[in-house]
Amino acid sequence: MLHPSELLKLHATPIGVFYMHSRGVVSLRIGCERGKIMADRLIESFAQVSHRLQNVSDSIFRFLTREDAGTLKWVVVILSRIT
Repeated sequence: MLHPSELLKLHATPIGVFYMHSRGVVSLRIGCERGKIMADRLIESFAQVSHRLQNVSDSIFRFLTREDAGTLKWVVVILSRIT
């Protein structure tokens, strides 16, 4: 959870991670790429790539982080069936 204007420190993880956020708008930096992401999106960040999230909305930003490629495949399948 990030409050308005709050950001995470730029960091990298030893394994790939993904983020699923359900509320708010986030400014996301992964490596050299930057962009704003709306709610209900699944974002993947690969191992050893620096990344940072910043809440750029006026409300609390809620997200789920997972560090498991096997689970990532499962979540993508479930989301594709929902949409």
